[in-house]
Amino acid sequence: MRIIPFTKSCVCITLALLFLIAARSQATSDLDLFYKNVEEITVCGSPGTISVFGPEAFAVIAGNADNVSAPLVAAATYGKGRIVVFGHDGYLNPDHLNKADTRAFLNNCMIWSSKSPASKVGICHNLALLESLNSEFDVCDAMPDNTGNCNVLIINSYDIKANDLPTLEQFILNGGGLITAATGWGWQQLHPDLKLATDLPANCLLAKAGLVIADGFVEPTSNNGFLISTPSERLNASNALDQIDNKSNNRPQIQQICYTIVEAIRNLPESDQLFLPRLSNLNATCYPTLQATVALNDLHNRIALSQELIRLRNTPANKIQAHPAAATFPGNVADDAQTVTKTITIDLTTPRWHSTGLYARPGEPIHISLPDGFNTRQIKVRIGCHTDTIWQHDKWARMPEISTSTLLKDNNNIAANAFGGLIYIEVPGRIAGGKIDITISNAVQAPYFVLGQTTNQQWQQIRQNPAPWGELATDKVIISVPSDYLRNLNDPEALMHTWDKVLDACAELAGISPNRPSPERIVPDVQISVGYMHSGYPIMTHSDQYEILVNKDKLLAGQWGLYHELGHNHQNPDWTFAGTGEVTVNLFTLYVYDKVCSIPPLVCDRSNKKFIADNFAAFVKHNKDFSYWQDEPFVALGMYMQLQHEFGWQPFRNVFTQYLALPQNQRPRTDQQKMDQWLIRFSREIGHNLSPFFDTWNIPVSTQAKESLKDLPDWTVTT
Repeated sequence: MRIIPFTKSCVCITLALLFLIAARSQATSDLDLFYKNVEEITVCGSPGTISVFGPEAFAVIAGNADNVSAPLVAAATYGKGRIVVFGHDGYLNPDHLNKADTRAFLNNCMIWSSKSPASKVGICHNLALLESLNSEFDVCDAMPDNTGNCNVLIINSYDIKANDLPTLEQFILNGGGLITAATGWGWQQLHPDLKLATDLPANCLLAKAGLVIADGFVEPTSNNGFLISTPSERLNASNALDQIDNKSNNRPQIQQICYTIVEAIRNLPESDQLFLPRLSNLNATCYPTLQATVALNDLHNRIALSQELIRLRNTPANKIQAHPAAATFPGNVADDAQTVTKTITIDLTTPRWHSTGLYARPGEPIHISLPDGFNTRQIKVRIGCHTDTIWQHDKWARMPEISTSTLLKDNNNIAANAFGGLIYIEVPGRIAGGKIDITISNAVQAPYFVLGQTTNQQWQQIRQNPAPWGELATDKVIISVPSDYLRNLNDPEALMHTWDKVLDACAELAGISPNRPSPERIVPDVQISVGYMHSGYPIMTHSDQYEILVNKDKLLAGQWGLYHELGHNHQNPDWTFAGTGEVTVNLFTLYVYDKVCSIPPLVCDRSNKKFIADNFAAFVKHNKDFSYWQDEPFVALGMYMQLQHEFGWQPFRNVFTQYLALPQNQRPRTDQQKMDQWLIRFSREIGHNLSPFFDTWNIPVSTQAKESLKDLPDWTVTT
């Protein structure tokens, strides 16, 4: 049911009726007030979350986050006053108030916050909202340091300044209401060197009431927004902590408890006295390893380990100590390993990570010196190549976060990582060019081979360097592996030439230059964030790939998973429509098989004619259902490979190159446009009308696209 907009004449009557609900239990009556005439509120952008932890704080509306729930809107009482916080500042934008029941919900927030039948609402720095609410409430322009006779103040959290806090806090303690909003993750992205908990002034006030704007995302619970449903009490970290000794095997409950508590630990200021002191006696009794994982239902250890990691984030580099789990992964450095000082030349025209061939001991600070007078321009030092975080997994095979990245703020910096790791200089994109020399000291040398700079003869000594991890590099790809897998590698030149051929093949099919702006990276780990492997920077895979990554013969025998993930890094969304994300990627896999491994598509197990025919038979059995085609990657791949069998690779290369040259206004935006353009462009390239072929596979191209090809002879295959 939609609310009928209030008028000033009926506000007092409505308020009086609403406050009769106060006879119920406080928690229930509060939510009843918020939910009156509200079934759903809209979604604004990518909303953030609120961490709720105080005894007088509670979640009001929740969304989805990592298979659990997280507060989008939360409220609290503080002194005699009341506070409501939204996880996105768009909820104070009038454009969103007319969607779903969002306006009704904001009205209810004002009613709850005011506690008075005759409320006056002050609007700060938001003329559009003031004008939008003028017909419903007694509203006025106000300032956070001069609230006048307002009962409720509405202000974007970004507009609350540090010097506003004393007056604003007193206003709430004396009985005033505050409604505020912010997108925590967005603020954090814009202020990467600040702390959301302490450097966003609004959080300094909100934390006293038992809630803070958090650095997280929340997903809608419906197609259009967030449905009204009473949130679980486990969305309050204090309530969740009360239940950690619960022996329940209910996985969703355990997940929720763990998520809520860890989010509170991540987002609370260290000075918090409401929640964090309750964790002071919670200590880890074991550390995760591949052989002895820490499971989700081991809540004591999960929470204690999370607390350790978050404390490390807030510990100055010169006070960090080695974490006990570092010995297991990524590994310790021998006590007798010699520390070195090394100067590295960094080419600022090459973005992303620059390998240094150096390793930081766990818990020991390294020193990074920049040229005098150099503006750092957001250059960072990274310690550790294992960037995947695994907080969400039911079992941890290592600590869930083990790499660090530190901004180089001046000419002399220190950085440390409790787990140690390979050292990199991170260069952002779009930075002014030129080369600079950076000196790193108190590090140990890693096995580090660079094709074209290091010879096989030099490698015989370099491979004995003491760091537990090392790297093999070209200007196209860099492979990171434990040093034990490098000690017996005799011919890195031949190996890395093979890797270059793999990368050049991917570039050739994609239609891009083999001279890349920066090398791809591949990093194996004992546990990764998602899947068996995943694409990205770096491409991540598991520890069973250690040996394969450094074995030329095994690479040439065909490695579907590795080449598949490299393919993802070369896919173009212009020719990849819904359902083909795991399909067109394998064109690159098969191209590498063909051009580098000498395994042509007609021979390969996953692209030969029999394999395609068998998959087509399954497609027919499912009534040529296009959704089945989209859900079965190897069924769909058969269609592409029939084109390859008939016309070879050259049309693919040519068409992919065409897409790269398209001006922005000619790029396909919808799936229909992507299917139509693929049909038209490939047909024109080979000089045949592929409409009958697309019909064979039941691909829903448009009539207009088919009509445009009638001047070409038809082509299809018998599958």
